[in-house]
Amino acid sequence: STNATPTHTFLTGGIYNVYLIATNQFGCSDTFFFSYPITVLQTPTANFAANTLTGCTPLNIQLNNQSSDTINVGYNWIFGNGTSSVLTNPTAVYPDSGIFTIELIATNANGCSDTSSQIANVHLTPTAIASTIDTVGCSPLLVNFINNSVFASQFSWNFGDNNFSTDSLPVHNYTVGGIYYPALIANNQFGCSDTLIFTQPITVLQTPKAQFSTNTNSGCTPLQITTINQTTNTILPTYLWNFGNGQIDNNLNPVVTYTDSSLYNITLIVTNANGCADTATTSIDVHLSPTAIANTTDTSGCSPYQVAFNNNSINADSYLWNFGNGQTSTDPSPVYTYTSGGNYQVVLIATNSY
Repeated sequence: STNATPTHTFLTGGIYNVYLIATNQFGCSDTFFFSYPITVLQTPTANFAANTLTGCTPLNIQLNNQSSDTINVGYNWIFGNGTSSVLTNPTAVYPDSGIFTIELIATNANGCSDTSSQIANVHLTPTAIASTIDTVGCSPLLVNFINNSVFASQFSWNFGDNNFSTDSLPVHNYTVGGIYYPALIANNQFGCSDTLIFTQPITVLQTPKAQFSTNTNSGCTPLQITTINQTTNTILPTYLWNFGNGQIDNNLNPVVTYTDSSLYNITLIVTNANGCADTATTSIDVHLSPTAIANTTDTSGCSPYQVAFNNNSINADSYLWNFGNGQTSTDPSPVYTYTSGGNYQVVLIATNSY
């Protein structure tokens, strides 16, 4: 410096011998050497890097000390949450949320020190809490889920049967028997999440699917109905048939005969070994068959012989008479003349609208 009374900052530690050369206008000069040197103690440069400075509780931040100009340096870390460390490369653990100042104080053996700091932003992780009381039942089993999660704003449910929901309080219908372990992921707006997997499974007992067909659904007495059992999803099933006429049966494919006219409901109740049951029903419309009743007092005589037939049939509304000689009539009570001698078997067919 050429200042008369300079001020100088020594940036680097060391021992410096300072001298002054004083010169006048005539070029005459004198040199003054300080009798003692300037001793500058080296100050460290505190610096560090973190693997992350934001995250969710519990957050572990790995700190990488990058301080320089260190001579027998000692470190004092202050994590801003009441904890500290003297390790060179410590891990700061944040179990609670908040904004924390991480400070590194590097101190050399000569007592010189420097401080570096950075801010850590720690968000609270939600806690996934869920339950249900609907843990066992027959399919289809409707399960109401209870969500008591805290610090969460978004939810992702996996019901364990390849079905999912984002509802807060979902209701899920399990249609297939099995053992299912639902899972809930609770999230918040900071991307923090917690996962709960149910320890008690949802046990869905398989319900059979009762179904059957019949050879016909209507007809005249006596009407024989053959059932064809087409039930599925059975597990050691039992069958209970109720034919609506006071008859029941436990066979797989029973046969029933209806002798009276009515509209009957055939009901099949199928019960699996687990106690789950299903019912199927179909209707059978049974109509009363007519009874053909006829007579005549004209049973023998000379040709041409006129015969008057009396028709007393019941439940009939149309008739077909066959006089035994190839001739027929649809009159209810015909009068017929036989022109040729012979023995004739007369047949009456009585029919109704069914």
